[in-house]
Amino acid sequence: MNSDNSYILTKHKNEASEQEQIKSGYKSAVIKVTLRFDESHKNDIEQQYGLNIVSCNEDGCYEAYIYIEADEKEYDRLLSIGDKCECVGPRHVREYIKKKAEAILGIYGL
Repeated sequence: MNSDNSYILTKHKNEASEQEQIKSGYKSAVIKVTLRFDESHKNDIEQQYGLNIVSCNEDGCYEAYIYIEADEKEYDRLLSIGDKCECVGPRHVREYIKKKAEAILGIYGL
């Protein structure tokens, strides 16, 4: 793992206070998530997560991977990026985001 990724992992782990982790007795695993996103989101994603560009597709979209903690809070954060970012994998994260988006559509009667 390169030093940039180590910094990002440390940053995310430090966001949750040690006291909260001790109280809950829960420490989540860190997973690698592949994203496909529009160039307009590149800087935002890079600042929030750091990223490793896998490729820039012919359509101008990027594919990259980031490291996040494996929990619903982080998955919801990915969903908040909006309609110009797709979680390609892992499958369970993609399915979580899909179900959450469908539930949101249901609230609005669409």
